[in-house]
Amino acid sequence: MKKRLLISLLAAIPLLNACNEEELNTVRKAELSDREMSILSVSSTDYTIFDFSAGDEVSEVNVWIEEYENGEFIKNVADISVPVSNEGFIVFSSNDVYMDDPDKNLLSINLGVTNEDGSGSTSFKVEPPENASRISGDYLDETLPFEGEMVLSYFAYSNDDIVSSLAESYFEDPDGNTELLKQYDAVYVMKGKFN
Repeated sequence: MKKRLLISLLAAIPLLNACNEEELNTVRKAELSDREMSILSVSSTDYTIFDFSAGDEVSEVNVWIEEYENGEFIKNVADISVPVSNEGFIVFSSNDVYMDDPDKNLLSINLGVTNEDGSGSTSFKVEPPENASRISGDYLDETLPFEGEMVLSYFAYSNDDIVSSLAESYFEDPDGNTELLKQYDAVYVMKGKFN
């Protein structure tokens, strides 16, 4: 039910930026109105939305989430491929799921892509490390061109007293900076690629 509500609410969010030649084949963090943020906060604990503008040479977007434990890659826990034309948006969000046992809370992570040619979404639940603090973040303070695999956002858990954000160097070169993930007990990294 929550998944359907989230998808319905997100479908109501308009694509915010008009497309011009300079914006083609780019992805950027969406600028949401106060109303849109209020709507999303009803169904999500944390969320990040990205707008994209695709040219004729782009036919598909693939987004996925990689799971890491103590810096080691575990598996891809979600994967969506959607045909693309023109403009669309990508959503990465989470919801706390409270169980009967207060020590056994889960996190529902949601991933979705919507544009004129179609949409796709998935969600899954994870059990956070015990007594861990959660942090989330993204890199997109500016418009980025479609260039290979892009790290868009993440959720991370750590048992350390001070939890710091993931360094920007990881977003710029994830393969060369995998050691940065070792500071967290668990990390869920959202990546995207436009083909």
